[in-house]
Amino acid sequence: GLIHAVVLLLILLFLGPLTKHIPMACLAGVLVIVSYNMSEWRTFKSLMKNSRSDVAVLLTTFLLTVIFDLTIAIEVGLLLALVLFMKRMSEVTHITVSKNEIDYIAASAGPGSFTGIRIGVSTARALSQALGLEKAVRVPTLSAFLYKEEAQKAKAEGTVCCAILNARRGQVYGMVDGFLANGPYMLTDVLEIVKTRVFTENKSVLFFGDGIDAYEKEINEALNGLGTYAFAEETVRYQDAKSAVLFAAANMEENLVGVAELLPDYMRMAEAEQKLAAGELPICKGPKQE
Repeated sequence: GLIHAVVLLLILLFLGPLTKHIPMACLAGVLVIVSYNMSEWRTFKSLMKNSRSDVAVLLTTFLLTVIFDLTIAIEVGLLLALVLFMKRMSEVTHITVSKNEIDYIAASAGPGSFTGIRIGVSTARALSQALGLEKAVRVPTLSAFLYKEEAQKAKAEGTVCCAILNARRGQVYGMVDGFLANGPYMLTDVLEIVKTRVFTENKSVLFFGDGIDAYEKEINEALNGLGTYAFAEETVRYQDAKSAVLFAAANMEENLVGVAELLPDYMRMAEAEQKLAAGELPICKGPKQE
């Protein structure tokens, strides 16, 4: 595509006057071939084998694009897809708990990324307020890993679970069950605990968390040949709602907080907070900033 664009630009710049001598029949043939290749009719044909609702969205969007324009087609297609999705969810989802039976809302409060933690905590607070609940359960993300089914099985077999969340620049939020409490560490500090304490007790380690994705190479280099360890499969490697709920049910009393006190635990301060702490952010004290 880039080569075609460069060639076309060169033709327009240096051979522009000569292009008027190209027969229209030749240009028409080129357009027919380009249109045929862009149509991807084989893919279109395979999509027709999907469910009737998906086919309806496909045909509606396609026809509106041809008859009207792409903007209208996307708007109508997206709206139709949302309606059909909600209909499909209503058919397969059966809620058997009424709002009067809900005692607390639990939320994974971090540490984590700004967007994910903010959305989760904000949703939990809004639901609590809507239901008239005064307290909520604050779930530490790292501790919730221990309530994953795979972690429970590993623990029963004598394997030590280690959770690491990528905080960038060689840093992680981590824990080693029974050996290292939740907290911010350098990756090397966590691995040192694994080498000098876990492996010396002849125990194996199972790693969880997105820190594996960022530091798998470094972990292998540091631990290879020193002991037995493994990485959780990608399908169960990351934090999830189920483990958060199980943690909340087992540790409810000590993690109850007021709804207003349910605040996100970010991996790091926001950029504005960092600048404010460093005195680099101008503070507005009136009509003028100083």
